[in-house]
Amino acid sequence: SALLALSLKRPVRSVAGMKEILKSDSAEAESLASKNARFGRRNASRFYPEYNQADVFTSRAIYGNSMERKSYSINIAGKTLTANFTNLTNQAHGSVMITMGETVVLVTAVMSRKTVSGLGYFPLSVEFEEKFYAAGQILGSRFQRREGRPSDSAVLSARIVDRTIRPLFNHSIRNEVQVIATVLSSGEDDPDVLGVIGASLALGVSDIPWDGPVSAVRIAERKDGGGLVINP
Repeated sequence: SALLALSLKRPVRSVAGMKEILKSDSAEAESLASKNARFGRRNASRFYPEYNQADVFTSRAIYGNSMERKSYSINIAGKTLTANFTNLTNQAHGSVMITMGETVVLVTAVMSRKTVSGLGYFPLSVEFEEKFYAAGQILGSRFQRREGRPSDSAVLSARIVDRTIRPLFNHSIRNEVQVIATVLSSGEDDPDVLGVIGASLALGVSDIPWDGPVSAVRIAERKDGGGLVINP
């Protein structure tokens, strides 16, 4: 249960002890609920950093999901592009899961609450993360549990997203903005195109000031001269 997540933070030596802990945690959960209702359930952990993940889990169990689950689809050159808005990353300001074929990209957008003084530029950071599991591979030594530096393809994909969305921001902003595109599944469709579309949607549904939207397609020419191909 939700209260059990709080109770597991302290050792339990008897059934009576468990009842006593659950009773105290119930009051703590009610107190957290009132604070969340005042400041907004999505940003409760930002206003109260002393609460750990178990407390955040309790507030979610009390209030439920903060984002409705919606799905939108469109056909582009015979391929279906689907945008899924869920509560998977409900602590981000905006997020979307973009799917085309077997390629799935999760894009999140966040902005810091505090401004950074002394900067002479707009602090935008765009990351494009490619994981081995997206292609169904686990590489490296069995004792090495981390992946290496981003590949050249990931760096170029991040630059594509950055160069597309950066001109549409107000460059007088000094709050740090971070956009992260994570490839969850890699199919025959290129994830960088989905990253651009996902970044636009994630920023669009957030409260981050941005003058979008934007979109992207990849265009190729057939070798036999038979015309152009959209998203080959």
